Amino acid sequence: MRRLYELVPTFILLGIIVFSLYIRYVLHGMWVNTLVLGITGLFLYSPFALYIDAFIAKYEGEVNKGLGLKLFQYYLTFLWFGTIIIGIYSMNHN
Repeated sequence: MRRLYELVPTFILLGIIVFSLYIRYVLHGMWVNTLVLGITGLFLYSPFALYIDAFIAKYEGEVNKGLGLKLFQYYLTFLWFGTIIIGIYSMNHN
């Protein structure tokens, strides 16, 4: 249940990114600020959540146990590197 609470902010930030793309393509409005908010939030939150989860797992003695923990860590790592790539791509094409 603890990991679900850690995943909710990533879904909210991904929703902000999708909403900014909706604003861009459908409403033709100011979309850049919401996109930057979502990408920056994911870039900052992902390593923070990984660090906190690893710290708690080490304290509780469940280091590298279970498929759920590995999937959670892979998910956040993939999001972190994905936001880095999207951020670099956005800087090069603006």
